[in-house]
Amino acid sequence: VMVVLLWFLRWNKRRRIASANKVQGLSEPIEDVLRFWLNKPGYVLELSEINDFVNYDEPSPDTLKKRRETLLKQFCSELAQQFGFLEDNIYTTQSHPKDKRMKLLVLNSMLVNKVKKENSSKFI
Repeated sequence: VMVVLLWFLRWNKRRRIASANKVQGLSEPIEDVLRFWLNKPGYVLELSEINDFVNYDEPSPDTLKKRRETLLKQFCSELAQQFGFLEDNIYTTQSHPKDKRMKLLVLNSMLVNKVKKENSSKFI
C-alpha cells in the first residue's frame, strides 16, 4: 500500500510540473520549436535548424524539406490561433548575409512580446 501511495504522489507531482511548463493550447512539437526559437539571439533562426525537429529517422532531402514545411505551417497555424495573429505574420524570411542560398526566419517581435507576457514564467 505504501509503495502504491508513493508511486501515486510522484506521478501526480510529475504531471503537475509537466502541465505547468506547457504553453497553453500548443502541441508539444510546436512548443519545442517556439522555446528553441525564443532562445535564439534576435529571434532569428536559420531554416536548416528546423531539421533537428524533423530528422528523427534520417529521411531523404525531399522528405526532410516536406516535413520542415509542414512543421512551419503547423507552427504558424497554432501560434496564429493561440495569440490572435495572421498566419502570414508569425515570422518573416530574409536571405542569409553570407550565403544567399540559406534563409533566415525572423520571429515577429510583437508575437514574441505577447508570448513572453502571457507565459512570463516560462520564457524570461
